[in-house]
Amino acid sequence: MTPEDMEKSLGGLTSKVKHMEDAQIVQGVLERRIEDQIQGLTAALEFTERRTREALEVADRVAHGADALLKVAAGHEQRLAAAEERLSSAEDRLQGVEERVARLESGMISLFERMDRFIRGLESNGHKQGNP
Repeated sequence: MTPEDMEKSLGGLTSKVKHMEDAQIVQGVLERRIEDQIQGLTAALEFTERRTREALEVADRVAHGADALLKVAAGHEQRLAAAEERLSSAEDRLQGVEERVARLESGMISLFERMDRFIRGLESNGHKQGNP
């Protein structure tokens, strides 16, 4: 091999080594970008998992609250039904009282009319008989 051939060969090797170094630099940059993306995705996944746990806890509390609200509503329905029964009973009793009051009024009117006729029979024109 001549010195010129050696130089050419060495120049070709140097070029290949430079090309390999450039490729390694590019590969390192790409690896760093991939690692950054993985870290970002990992952080996003952790955030999503945390928020999902929180949402599930809130949903659980809402479910317990809904159960409690349903129990309260059922209790109110029972108390309302009992109150309606008492009101119906009171209305029935009131109707009976009204009927008795109407009979009493009728009897009183009849009594007053009879008393008025009796008084008019003993008194004429508002003056007692026998007075001048």
